[in-house]
Amino acid sequence: MDYNSINQTLRTLRNQQRKLDIETGIQYVTTLKRSILGSSELAKVSSLIVLAKAMQYLPKSDRLFSLFDSKLFSALFGVLAKANVAPEPYNAVLVICTSFLTGSLAKNRTASMYDSLLWTICESNSIFDSLASHLSDQNVGVSSTISDFISQILYRSFQLGDASIIIHEVKCLMECHFFDSISSLPYDFKAHMDSIPSLKKSSMLILHFLINSSLKSDVFSPLTNESIISMSRMMSECGSGEGKTSTRGEQSGLHNASIQNAATADYVKIGLDTSTDLPNYIQSHFTPACALDLIYMLKSPNMTFKKNFSEHTMFADQRTYFPLMRFAIAITNQLARIDTERYPGFSLVVPYFNSDLYYSFMSCALKFWMLSKAEDDDFDRVLKLVPTLVSYCDNILRSQPYYTLNERLLKLKYSDLKKFQLKQLESDKLTYWSSSLLSFNKELNKQVLEFVRNQRFFELSKGSWVYINNPLDSRPQQGKPVYYFLTLSSNNRSLVYKEFTRKHAHRPNIDKDGAIIEFKNVTRVDYKKKNEDFTAHNLITISSRLKVSQISMYTDKGSVFDFYVDTEGKLFSWLDGLRMLMDDNSALSKDTTNQIDILKDIRTKIQLLDLEDSQETEKLRQKPVPTFEPVELQQIASGFYFE
Repeated sequence: MDYNSINQTLRTLRNQQRKLDIETGIQYVTTLKRSILGSSELAKVSSLIVLAKAMQYLPKSDRLFSLFDSKLFSALFGVLAKANVAPEPYNAVLVICTSFLTGSLAKNRTASMYDSLLWTICESNSIFDSLASHLSDQNVGVSSTISDFISQILYRSFQLGDASIIIHEVKCLMECHFFDSISSLPYDFKAHMDSIPSLKKSSMLILHFLINSSLKSDVFSPLTNESIISMSRMMSECGSGEGKTSTRGEQSGLHNASIQNAATADYVKIGLDTSTDLPNYIQSHFTPACALDLIYMLKSPNMTFKKNFSEHTMFADQRTYFPLMRFAIAITNQLARIDTERYPGFSLVVPYFNSDLYYSFMSCALKFWMLSKAEDDDFDRVLKLVPTLVSYCDNILRSQPYYTLNERLLKLKYSDLKKFQLKQLESDKLTYWSSSLLSFNKELNKQVLEFVRNQRFFELSKGSWVYINNPLDSRPQQGKPVYYFLTLSSNNRSLVYKEFTRKHAHRPNIDKDGAIIEFKNVTRVDYKKKNEDFTAHNLITISSRLKVSQISMYTDKGSVFDFYVDTEGKLFSWLDGLRMLMDDNSALSKDTTNQIDILKDIRTKIQLLDLEDSQETEKLRQKPVPTFEPVELQQIASGFYFE
């Protein structure tokens, strides 16, 4: 029996839709395992592919399950670690391992049933680099299998609860930037990967395990030492260690010596008191998740943060030093609790254990601290920008690919984020009060419209010179009237006009001898543009500079009164003014409509400043919106210039 005969049997089983019996299954797995562990490369590759097919036909059996031991997984992971592996055997290894981790083969479940794979993978660090690099191939099948494999590893590790395995796996994933790589895949590509939601759930379980663990536990104590070493190395590179940390790199393997040296270092420059015992501070305030984020952020080859930090420490003093440790904790916690219902842009992004995203957030925090000239007691104020930064990222991710995000964050200006924050506050407040502002908006709309109407009436009451005939047609005849002088009557109920042969330098008084058109007799007001279509755009003529329009007033008796204006300003003033006099606000010009919208927007923003609002966003979203009587809202909307 060899892999060829087994493969033939599997084809028959597929057609018959049957599974193997236990004894045959054990025989097949034993045979294929022997070939995989053997020296023949052809037999190994072929047996891998056949075993991957056989996984779906194997019955539940503890004896069969026990055949998948550390020796077999060591050989399987050896295939994953090789360079230039063909897609078929690579995918076959992932299918075998993932099927094993689903637990479909075992009849009786125990906490340690997956130890053979989980402990073996801790000895095969290079496979994580291989998995991350294969994501860039953008093969949906392979990427989905990789994602599912990592998801199963994390889930089974969480079930096992062995902190050393969990720490090792998370370190390997952060080292190879796995979560950044999978988040950077195109959105449409990720949308076809069914395994991403389960990957996020599994990684979230690991995250909660690490957040709820204490660094004071012996199993996590190496993270404390590693955090101190990374911090000391960074301060030394930035010229902030004052020579006290030079031996720390040499003693990176000596836990106690590193802690003793750290206790005497000058950590004022990372926002701590001179009396702070750094090891104790880290163990008391940091979680293992936060320590991992800080370690890999400080290990990053990107020098942006270190360059800015070095520049900052050169000119800062004890009151203005960047509180690096406090921000490190806050940003880990912020990225850990991103709600994809509130921030849907993160739905296919893994923001935790993502060293690149964490680095960008820490760089932004340092930038904002420096540019805002913050001091010790400003920490909470600057920290409020971090949730705003999450909203900013969400806004980008809704329309742009993730791989552009980190670069945009590193280039983000403090002033631009403050503008975004202001718009967000306005939007949140408007949303919060929207259900109670119906009568307020009605009153506001009425006031703004009345103000614009009065503005237009005032402009028309001053009068203006318009043409009797189209000025683009022919030269006017000598002695014949060319202009109308138009104005409103004192009661705004009629249009008064009079013909003139020329314009006067002063405003003529035509109240007594001018012709009158009663607005109550006007049925509609319309206009037509009269400019010619000038094709020679490189030629400038007097007529091409005129914006001539014909305004027509139609009366209920069938008569029409026409006049011509030569500027858009006069067109909008007369057209909108006359329509408003007729209480027709449905066809106002774009210019007037924009003015109304801007005034309403300004009034709304200013009025909302007077309304109570909670600074705690989550409580704000949960507490009931108070109701107001229309009279109260009208009082709020009073006292403005254009009432």
